[in-house]
Amino acid sequence: MIEIERLTREILAERLQEICAVENMAAETSGGTYRHPWTRGDFTMDLPGKWTYSRLMRDNAKTIGFLVMSDKTSPAGMHYLHAHRAAVLKEVRRPNLLLDAYNDVFREAKVDGLTWFVTKQQSYHPAMLLWYIRVLGCAVLKERKCIEEFTGPLSGTVTVEADGKVVSGAAADREGQYFIAREL
Repeated sequence: MIEIERLTREILAERLQEICAVENMAAETSGGTYRHPWTRGDFTMDLPGKWTYSRLMRDNAKTIGFLVMSDKTSPAGMHYLHAHRAAVLKEVRRPNLLLDAYNDVFREAKVDGLTWFVTKQQSYHPAMLLWYIRVLGCAVLKERKCIEEFTGPLSGTVTVEADGKVVSGAAADREGQYFIAREL
């Protein structure tokens, strides 16, 4: 039976090796689009809200995925939910498992008073960018300053073609990242 549970420090300590294995599998099967796999140090680093908003996905006793999120504050003073990392084992065939994990976090964050989800997605991973848009209902922001000055609503968004190519003049930052957002 597949379960989604809060990823606490204690659960991370117990399952860190399994979580790193899921991370490494994601990197190996990504066709080169997953360029910087996280290390143990990345997973154990403290971030605001991380131990509240991160999730672990299990099938009985086996770790099959994770979602690492935190609560960030923009320079404009807006608190928002941010995704740092997500992966699910390729052989897991449950549709919408990652969507269920995100929605679980979104419900909790909304109760806690957060109203926006804002994150970044690499331009070299168009499949994930499309997933954020089509499945999670996000919009691509026109430029990085949208996050730095972000107070909502989404006025500066762009169009993304079916193959994940961003059009309408959106500028990826110097690291090739697009910024995406949606209201919770």
